Amino acid sequence: MGVWAAQRALDNAGIDPEQVDLVIAINDEHKEVPAWTSGIQLAHEGGAARAYACDVGQKCGTGVLGLELTADLLGADAGLPTVLVGGGYRNGNLIDYRDPNVRFPYNLAAGGGAAVLSRIGSGHRMLGSSFLTDGRFSLDVLVPVRGAGAVARRQCGGLSSASARYGGNAYTHGQQVDSQFSPGCAPGGWSLAGPTGRRGLHRHAAYEARCA
Repeated sequence: MGVWAAQRALDNAGIDPEQVDLVIAINDEHKEVPAWTSGIQLAHEGGAARAYACDVGQKCGTGVLGLELTADLLGADAGLPTVLVGGGYRNGNLIDYRDPNVRFPYNLAAGGGAAVLSRIGSGHRMLGSSFLTDGRFSLDVLVPVRGAGAVARRQCGGLSSASARYGGNAYTHGQQVDSQFSPGCAPGGWSLAGPTGRRGLHRHAAYEARCA
């Protein structure tokens, strides 16, 4: 989705992908695979062969953050005339609609967006932005697996192993294992939690993920 949005943004701006100097990916962390700099693939598939790429993340504020960082870079680096900001969003896949504790993001949906910022040519002028963060709430909404602070352990269909699940597959210690749900075992049965024991995007405050 991010690639499609980027291609359309470049077309609307009348800019050849080869003119892009930097690609900033605003994909969220729930993407095709973890531990991946997705901006490099966005640049590659978008045809921005000259550009270097990076990812930024601030959850729902990532798009605005990407624009702000781009404006700062354009103002500071005269050798950086054109930047592509774009990405996709699939956090809706994480939501269990049967759990009222996560009803606040029920309206999440898949989508993609992109913008081209340049010091040359016509277009809208970016006036500025402002941010405010409060560290007291930093652990209130999270998915505490696939990180150094927690491990999800799956017990379902005869499979019991520490695993990270994405793209329809489960991976354990670098090995691909069968991840098909057995009868009566649905994604909503996952119980995810981490060191905080909070109930953000997970169903139960436990250290083990299990399918019931």
